[in-house]
Amino acid sequence: MAGPGRRSIVCVNGRFLPSDGAVVPVQDRGFQTGFGVFETMRVQDGVPLFLDAHLGRLKRSAGALGISSPCGWRRTAWCCNEVASRNPGRSGVLRVTLTAGRPVGRASHADTPKSGARWARGAMPGTIVVGFREPSPVPDDARSVGVSVHCAPWRRLRDYPLARHKSTSFLENIIARESVKRTRNAFEAVFLTPDGLLLEGSMSNIFVVFGERVATAALDLPVLPGITRHIVLGICRRLGLATGEEHIRYRSAGRASEMFLTNSVVGVLAVTRFDGKDVGTGRVGSITRRLMEEYEAKVRRHIARARSADRSR
Repeated sequence: MAGPGRRSIVCVNGRFLPSDGAVVPVQDRGFQTGFGVFETMRVQDGVPLFLDAHLGRLKRSAGALGISSPCGWRRTAWCCNEVASRNPGRSGVLRVTLTAGRPVGRASHADTPKSGARWARGAMPGTIVVGFREPSPVPDDARSVGVSVHCAPWRRLRDYPLARHKSTSFLENIIARESVKRTRNAFEAVFLTPDGLLLEGSMSNIFVVFGERVATAALDLPVLPGITRHIVLGICRRLGLATGEEHIRYRSAGRASEMFLTNSVVGVLAVTRFDGKDVGTGRVGSITRRLMEEYEAKVRRHIARARSADRSR
């Protein structure tokens, strides 16, 4: 849905229809077992932001799971742009969900993925849905005063097999976030390893700033290779800031001068309280504020290029 009481236009396997008339088969393994992957991206002025990067990650995850897009990746990209343009308001959130579809032949629970770089033999015909909604509200003062994050009530194992994919089996993340929101009044939950290494948020990547150095968890840990994470690291390097993708201990994170989250919908968001304590001065830091501005400037340039490309077609 585009919002409470409002219909949106969605696309199911290449067909466009109103959201309240869109259905998937009850036998679909995405519905039955959460066997699928998804991408979520911001739509601004009718442009899905960094669409190619999001679909590239979706394609890699689908390949690892052995799922194929039923309408091909080029048409999937076209469908995303069409859904963005057909919905009113021109700004919102686009979600692309690709499931393993209905069981084929003797497929059963025994065919669900196992740990490893490639989990399935051959590609299964999937179901792909491109939906559109209004963005979830962010606290009014979040961008000016920052947000609070708290560690999740359990640790994540280093060999967690789904970390590099946005799996539709998302319940762990939802429960973690709801738990810290309810018990700690926190905006986001942050995962640690059993030995106390900082990983990521339930719906974000997390960065810590030590003086003039910006660090985030290394990709040899169970973290998602976030699209906004990658963009922000590039911005840091362009600005001449030292960056690190590394193993950050919980105690070290507690001594950070600044901290922030990255997410494809909200962009860059300052963290001013970490696990019940102020981060640095307890205010949005200068480096975080600069990165927020630089990221939004990159978004504006991306939109301008997309519009220019559309006019040249």
